[in-house]
Amino acid sequence: MAITSNRKILLGIVIAALALRIAVSVGAWALNKDTAVFYQNDTIGYIIPAVNLLTSGTFSTDGEPEILRTPGYCLLLIPGIVFTRLEAVTIALQIILGCVTVFLVYKVSLALFEHEGIALLSAALYALEPTAWMYVPLLYSDTLYTALLTLFFYFIAKYIKSEAVADIGVSAVVLAASAYTRPISVYLPVMVTALLGLRIALKRTWNRRLLFHAALFLMIAMGLIGVWQIRNKVEAGYFGFSSASANNLYYLVGAGILAEREGIPLAELQAEMGRGHWKRYFDAHPEQQTWGQTEINEYMARQGIDLTLQYPWTHLKLFCRSAIKILRDTGPHS
Repeated sequence: MAITSNRKILLGIVIAALALRIAVSVGAWALNKDTAVFYQNDTIGYIIPAVNLLTSGTFSTDGEPEILRTPGYCLLLIPGIVFTRLEAVTIALQIILGCVTVFLVYKVSLALFEHEGIALLSAALYALEPTAWMYVPLLYSDTLYTALLTLFFYFIAKYIKSEAVADIGVSAVVLAASAYTRPISVYLPVMVTALLGLRIALKRTWNRRLLFHAALFLMIAMGLIGVWQIRNKVEAGYFGFSSASANNLYYLVGAGILAEREGIPLAELQAEMGRGHWKRYFDAHPEQQTWGQTEINEYMARQGIDLTLQYPWTHLKLFCRSAIKILRDTGPHS
């Protein structure tokens, strides 16, 4: 009887999450009557390579191999492009993913605490958590990334209990998939492997089977990530998973420091520096037109680092300001 009751409660939580996410999406459209409300500054950067992947079979932007964006979220956009209802189809898929994540939060909590009450409370809290439903109507990678990361947590938590090789293998594949969605996960396999090694050490017995599992996890996750690095090297001469780090150092960190010191709007300076417009960038750096992507990204990263070292207090001030802004307002930003 208790099991049936708990299932009804979980179903109610998922239905509430579904209703909330639909209401937010429909409400955003009703208030604005414009699909632009679903777009962020980075949205087009995902749409263009998704369209090219579908039409020409190449993951590219403006005729050049795309190395800033990874293909994870772009693949989610393809059904909407195929049915010529990009916003409606993608948001519908993201609503489903949001509800699946609510269920996965329940499963992760249950695996960790083995207590139905705690698991149901965790699911309910996540169903109502503002950033969880605020991002659902946006054509942005957060909803897919969160679903994949939560799925990884489920399988790794399940592995801790079962120590089954299938669970550690699936967790590695899912974590790699999350990196393909947002490159911030690219170093997580190393960190997780280190934690798995620490777990073995704390057991005070060097279990060869568990050591093999940790090594297998690292090989699968980093092997899948390495495939995209090889693709970038072959297609663009850039041996990295994504140029996002160099891009951020140049257009966010470096440009932010310069904008602060020169007293001009950041967006204006970024536009002058050529953010999102290679022609404008090469107009400012004509000598780089013959450079490879690796050289360009190394230059961008070096410029950002040099400005940080040159003006550390300005960087610290901007960092603190950004941290306070995030804590004060956790909603999506354009």
